[in-house]
Order: sequence, then C-alpha cells, then structure tokens
Amino acid sequence: SQLLLVWNIIYSGRNGEKVGKDPWGGWSLEWSTTSPPPTPSFHVIPTQRDMNEIYGHHNDAEDSIKDKLWKGKKKKPTSSVILDAADEAAEVSS
Repeated sequence: SQLLLVWNIIYSGRNGEKVGKDPWGGWSLEWSTTSPPPTPSFHVIPTQRDMNEIYGHHNDAEDSIKDKLWKGKKKKPTSSVILDAADEAAEVSS
C-alpha cells in the first residue's frame, strides 16, 4: 500500500491538474489570497464581520466541485433520513 501511495504522489505531481486560486470554494479569508501566499498576504488588513460574508468568493464554486465529483453520472446524490432507514428495516424484517 505504501508503494501505491508513492506511485500516486509521483503520478499526480507530474500529470495532475493545476489548481486555481480557490479550489475548495472556501469562505474564509485564507482562501481570498493566492497560493502560496505572498508576503504580506494582504496589503490592507481586511475585516470580516460575519463568517458567511463573501469576500472574493465564487458563488458557483460549490456547484463546480459537485460537477467534478459526479462527472459522467446523470443521477444526483440523494439524502436519506434516519426514519426512512428504520421504515425499510421494518419492511424487510416483517
């Protein structure tokens, strides 16, 4: 398994996709600068009044990540409720 890990690191380093400024769609200030960050990271210290405040954030970043994860699959992921699982278990056992 370690050999596979080393192979994956080397292969991804040579053939991997180059990431942009904010590959994860982060909402906090550390994602609003480039990677690696310059010194200093910000010329003017920014203020963030709310943790959900958009500061240079892409609104469609979450959708683009979902599209990459589910690429080629036409079916969207579904969510399930614990109560649904209990109902299915009750139907199977009776």
